[in-house]
Parts: sequence; structure tokens; C-alpha cells
Amino acid sequence: KDIDNSKDEVIAGLEQLIALPSSDLQATNAQKFVEDMLKSLDFDVHTFKGIHENVYSLSDYCPLEQPFHEDAYNVVGTYKSNSNHPSLLLFAHIDTEAEDYFGTFEKPYASYHEDGKIYGLGSSDDKGGIAMMLYALYFLKKHIKEFPYDLTIMSILGKHGGAAGTLSALMHGYSAD
Repeated sequence: KDIDNSKDEVIAGLEQLIALPSSDLQATNAQKFVEDMLKSLDFDVHTFKGIHENVYSLSDYCPLEQPFHEDAYNVVGTYKSNSNHPSLLLFAHIDTEAEDYFGTFEKPYASYHEDGKIYGLGSSDDKGGIAMMLYALYFLKKHIKEFPYDLTIMSILGKHGGAAGTLSALMHGYSAD
């Protein structure tokens, strides 16, 4: 019921995230949004840049056609519970297609509503996934005193190659049961 009553707040949060540039070269402001929200939910937040050196030898390594901007980074939030339940890991990538991928847009980071859907660069690929994780945690935290699981939340770079985000995060030791 609270989620239904907070629909406008959740939509506004997704639209705020969509409005932040996050193509392969500009993901830093969008990552700051994620970082701040995870901190507000009492997560320990860690960031890292670049590809972990051990990734290059993995069979899943996929080289990037164009490297990320030197300021771009990955965000990992961890939450330690007081339970013995298996831990959980949720992740999605923050980077979108380049602003000109689908042609020239006057406002590539604007969103709009039509037929009950939200459209905008990254709305479903994959800022919508990032927003879903963050707002699910927000409402859980609002209604339960403590999460019953150890949680790891990753907002990673890597739409065009998992090495920059997912594989590097795993090599940094982030995992779950």
C-alpha cells in the first residue's frame, strides 16, 4: 500500500536518475545519485575505477570498444545483518547507450510518460533496474527494522563489456551466497 501511495515519489526518483548523463563516458553523476541513496539506507559504500588486473585472463572478458571516462566509477553498497541467512547480491549497469546512438535528440536525458510507461535514455536499460533496486530497499528499510540478509548492491559500468563492472567487482571480492 505504501508503494502504491508513493508512486509519484518513485517515478520522480527514476526521472531524476534518467536526467543524469550516464553514457559510457559520463556515468559519474548518475553513480553519485546511487552512492548517496545507498548511504541514506545505511549501506557501507565502496567505489572503484577501472578493470581489475585479474579480469583480462578470464574467459568471460570482453574488451571495451571505447574505454570509460577516467572519472567513471563503480558503486558497491554492502549491508551486514545480524542473521545467518544466505547473503544476496543484486546488480545492474548504470551506463546507457551514447546520447547519439538512436539519432540526434534535442534532450537525450529528458523523460516522458505515455500509456502508463516512462520513456527516456536508460529508463529500461538499465537505470530502471537501478531505481528498482534502490526503491525496493528504500521501502523495505522503511517498514522493517533491519534487513534479514547480508546484502550487496552493485551499480556497475559495463553495458558493453562486463569486465569494467561485474567481473571487476567479483575480482575485488564482492560476492554472495
